[in-house]
Amino acid sequence: MRALLIAWLRRPVTFTVLNILVIVLGLAALWRLPVELTPGLDFPRVNIVAAYPQSAPEEVEALITAPIEGRVQRVRGIRDIRSVSSPGRARVTVSFNRDTDMNFAIFQLNEIMADYREWLPAQASRPQIFKYIPEEVKKNAFITYRLLTDLPEKERHRIIRDDIKKKLVGIKGVSAVEISGVRRPLVEVLLKRKKMENLGVSIADVRTVLRSGDRYPGRMRQGDVNYPLLVRVRHTDMDSLRRLPLARRGARLLRLGEVAEIRRAYERLPFKKRINGKESILIDIRREPGSNTLEVGQRVRERIKRISALLPPGTSLLLVDDAAAEMQTTLDDLFLRSGLALLSIVLMLALTMRGWKAPIIIVSSILLSVLLVLTGLQVVRLSLNVLTIAALAMGFGFMVDNAILVYDAIQTRRELQQADGKILDTGEIAGAVTFVLPPIVASTLTTLAALAPFVLLSGELRIYYLPFAVALSVSLVISVLVTLLFVPAAWQHFKAGDKPAGQHGHDLRDLFSRMTGALLNRRKQVFILVMLSFGLPLWLLPGSLTPEEDDAVSLRWFKSAYNFTLGSDLYTEVRPYSDAILGGALYLFFNKVDRGRFWNWGAPTRLYVSLRLPQGSADGLSEHNILPFEQMALNFEGVKRVETSIWDNGASMWIDFEKNSLRGAVPFLLRERLIGRAVHLSGLIVSVYGFGDGYSGGMMGSDNPTFVLEFKGYAYKELEKLALRFKKHIESNRRVRNVDVNARFGYSIDDLYYYRGRLRRDLLAESGLTVRSVLPLLNLYTSEALGSDYITLNHREYPLRIKADSWQNFDTEALMNRPFRHGDNLIRFSHFLELVKMPAANEINRVNQQYIRRVSFDFLGPYRFAYKFLKKALEDFPVPPGYKISERRGYWFGGDDEKKQNIYWVVLLGVLLVFMVTASLFESYLDPLLIFFTIPSGLVGIVWIFYLTDTVFDASAYIGVVFISGIVVNNSILLVSRFRQRLASTLRESVVEGVRQHARPLLLTSLTTIMGFAPLAFFSTDAGDIWHALALAGIGGMVSSLLYILFVLPLLYWSLHKRQER
Repeated sequence: MRALLIAWLRRPVTFTVLNILVIVLGLAALWRLPVELTPGLDFPRVNIVAAYPQSAPEEVEALITAPIEGRVQRVRGIRDIRSVSSPGRARVTVSFNRDTDMNFAIFQLNEIMADYREWLPAQASRPQIFKYIPEEVKKNAFITYRLLTDLPEKERHRIIRDDIKKKLVGIKGVSAVEISGVRRPLVEVLLKRKKMENLGVSIADVRTVLRSGDRYPGRMRQGDVNYPLLVRVRHTDMDSLRRLPLARRGARLLRLGEVAEIRRAYERLPFKKRINGKESILIDIRREPGSNTLEVGQRVRERIKRISALLPPGTSLLLVDDAAAEMQTTLDDLFLRSGLALLSIVLMLALTMRGWKAPIIIVSSILLSVLLVLTGLQVVRLSLNVLTIAALAMGFGFMVDNAILVYDAIQTRRELQQADGKILDTGEIAGAVTFVLPPIVASTLTTLAALAPFVLLSGELRIYYLPFAVALSVSLVISVLVTLLFVPAAWQHFKAGDKPAGQHGHDLRDLFSRMTGALLNRRKQVFILVMLSFGLPLWLLPGSLTPEEDDAVSLRWFKSAYNFTLGSDLYTEVRPYSDAILGGALYLFFNKVDRGRFWNWGAPTRLYVSLRLPQGSADGLSEHNILPFEQMALNFEGVKRVETSIWDNGASMWIDFEKNSLRGAVPFLLRERLIGRAVHLSGLIVSVYGFGDGYSGGMMGSDNPTFVLEFKGYAYKELEKLALRFKKHIESNRRVRNVDVNARFGYSIDDLYYYRGRLRRDLLAESGLTVRSVLPLLNLYTSEALGSDYITLNHREYPLRIKADSWQNFDTEALMNRPFRHGDNLIRFSHFLELVKMPAANEINRVNQQYIRRVSFDFLGPYRFAYKFLKKALEDFPVPPGYKISERRGYWFGGDDEKKQNIYWVVLLGVLLVFMVTASLFESYLDPLLIFFTIPSGLVGIVWIFYLTDTVFDASAYIGVVFISGIVVNNSILLVSRFRQRLASTLRESVVEGVRQHARPLLLTSLTTIMGFAPLAFFSTDAGDIWHALALAGIGGMVSSLLYILFVLPLLYWSLHKRQER
């Protein structure tokens, strides 16, 4: 390596040419790299969604979910299939192997679902296939607008089709424009039941005459050739539908218009959103993968301005989300603060190095590293996005450290040569670089080892973090290469030796060596202070221990001693102070630092209204009840924006205020008005909350059962019977309460019920009826949707909906007493039909054809007794082959446990690989453990700085913890490497000399990192952005880890190795 460096240092022209080439390639890569908020993610998962209105989960599972699952299995590359059958809706999630071509897989699924009319019920909707997009990515959509309008439906369709969608799709870089919230035009056939009964017309007759489209009934032969026979059934207009011949009754030809009202209508939206009193239509603009987010966003905004100018009065476009503008603002802010950080680093290096050449060389090496990293990202086909920028930010710290370490090694060698009256030549420069090469390589290899397990991540985690790991690995490798080649060559070719450190530099080194020697004599005191800085979790100890009758003698003695000391009245009085003093950083983190919340119930400047209706409420009732709240808010002075969401069984609304109105009583007065409106409503659940203490009219509580068990099996009915048997098995214990064999899988405001009908076949036979003849009648009286298909009118296809008039007017009693004619007799449904109200599962879940059912119950008593009971109950309960019962200590949220386990294994493997690499490089098992013990040192400073600045410890703070952990490990490796070089005759002297030589580069790297983070932390316009918390973590962690590495690590090293010296 020394010979290669000498040859490289003697080629100044090659050095210049390569630098120019790196600059050109880096700028070209910066110009050509796709800029996007998130990487182009192609998740190997799709969701298939189908609606089956007014259906219970069991019916949905049997008629919709199971047929879809059966046909989906034909597609190759499937890893697993999960399904959820809920009231009126089926969702099938299909996960594929990593190497599956998702575009082809989706094409195959579309082909399979194309003939859904042949194997799904008539009322079922077409199964829709959606690419799976996680919530984290959904929140970062490209650009979204809402069209606010009160125009008629026909005019809305024209504006969306001609004025908006066509003009936006033509923009370069826009892949699609998705519209939702527009009601599709359809043809509605409203059946007149009484006339159908009197004339003897069935639903099947109506469906038959309304069929349209292309039909292939058979084949025709001409000569020796067979041709397929195509019959086209077309309808010209609505009158042609009314004139369709339906049946002949004697000499009279019965037409469709006599038994049905045929009209144009618009489909009912399952979800509506209103903004400031106007209905809104969502316009979601999608960007082509690989295109530049900022450029496409600018084109879209310019086109939107032209479109807005042409919209009718009273109609407007409201911007909901603009990821391009947000990213532009973030990048501008980041570049500004990065420039300030570089300027701070330059000034700090100029002061400490007593000249300008050193900071220029170090900063130049950093800029060259960044440009070369951009080139590397283009080579590995990664875009410039949140993940890769985060990787560059973490790699920036390694670039600074490596450059300073190499520069300081050359500077130290120069000072030694000058002290001996010699000149620093090429060989000495190469010798200085090779002297620090082993610790630099060791620290780089350990970081790469920590990143290596990322390739083992699966699913979403792999797609998220593998690009991050690749980008950071590229940054590390390039940082080492640029540092080892550019810094010594720049020193050599530009004669960069600044003024020697002089007496001031030697005094600083001597100060650290004397401090190290003094601390070595007071190791016990230092170790006690370190332990107290981390903290003892005494606040977790109970106030007292209660003796039990069955306790052993030793346990009873221990409890008595505990109650006499830690449970005494005296200690109870001083405990708040002792917990805080002895708790250290641990106490602050768990009791004083805000670690963020999963739920953000109502910002201080916003009011919320939530409305929930009982199961099966009439259509339109949600909108009817929420609109008075909306109108009240809109008429209130000081209200800025009112956004209302409406769905079948509920509605919600949030209200934003003008800034000036927040200073007065406007939000309080409006809240009281809304509460006054809420208390006059009955039969539904209303909540008003968000500003001040809020108001609740009875939202569901948050009580959780003691135990939740998961039953798995392949037969749904048998699984239900197994759950009922287990309920009977545990209810023999008087402490068991609230056993629910239909425990919820997720959030539900109330329990679900359905009516189970039982037909008395003997009574049917007596009346001359059959099951086949009675079921259409029940369908006619109880179902809103009697048929769902498509019909062609004037060469245009429309959805067709067949309904019965006044179907919703029948309650249970009216249905049972409803007479219908059969022959010459009038028969009532109550004669042969029995109805029983039954509880229903709110969802039916399956994984790979295996049903999952939940059973929950409470146990009155201490948890350890409850757990013993559960364990014994499961042991004594016989489970048939093919079925399984397991305990779940929480509700299932779709694979979060699997993700966490994946992360835990990757982290554990990463730690193991780092230990193995470090042990191999040092040829020691003890030194890697010593280095690992330094990682928590950065956490002390991080906790304290978040406590002192009263900042929320959010997700970006955890990124800062990871960053500091890497820096701490690298600095520890460098110092331990100095100790191992035995710079003096004894171990003690070698430790002191190692600290003396390494103090300056360690101080420089730490100070430059702190100065680099300072603009990000203290010049931030928003204390909640990602860089603010990350920078605070970096500053606090660097300060505490610097103190620990300089003053504690030498003591640990000497304490553990002094026996070996003896």
